[in-house]
Amino acid sequence: MSGMLLSLLAVADAATLTRWFDALAADGRVITPLEQCPWGDIGGTVVYHYGIRWLIGFRPEG
Repeated sequence: MSGMLLSLLAVADAATLTRWFDALAADGRVITPLEQCPWGDIGGTVVYHYGIRWLIGFRPEG
């Protein structure tokens, strides 16, 4: 498989999305860590061990 990107953007609360990112990263490779983007959201990219790239992002609570 080549060129596949899946995204989880604001589909759950921040704690859940952070937990999912950490779980994918544990068996994969972090491309960009979860960090604040210039527009204020939090986002990061990880490649799961099957080669699937995940973009995970959310708006900070509060």
